Amino acid sequence: MRTPKYNIYSDVLNYFTESGKSYFYGPTDIITDDSKIYCEIGFYDTENDNGYFIKNSKIDFEEYKINGDSIYFDQSRNYASATNNIKILDTINKTLTTGHYAEIHRSIDSMFVKKELLLPHSRKRIRHTFTGNP
Repeated sequence: MRTPKYNIYSDVLNYFTESGKSYFYGPTDIITDDSKIYCEIGFYDTENDNGYFIKNSKIDFEEYKINGDSIYFDQSRNYASATNNIKILDTINKTLTTGHYAEIHRSIDSMFVKKELLLPHSRKRIRHTFTGNP
């Protein structure tokens, strides 16, 4: 499926023209001007530019590469969240962060990760705060 804003390539794609919602099953790529999304099961709302992806989900932005068991993506807010077994590669700072929940706010260059956070040594100072029971 091709539109001026993105292209969706999928083995099985169910697209509902009245609502603009698309559901895909099997290997799927969604390509925009500044991102590439891959998943094997997912949903994308073409009217609101957001989606939810499961099974081998990943999003490649210019500055971040995000992998997770499930990923929510909102293009209009420059926002993504990933749940379970997440890996975020910061391609600018050359760091790999892992955990079980993450949020990326691209417009303010912010990343939030919690639960089993692992951030190997980096050149930047990283501030983290634990709330509740560790």
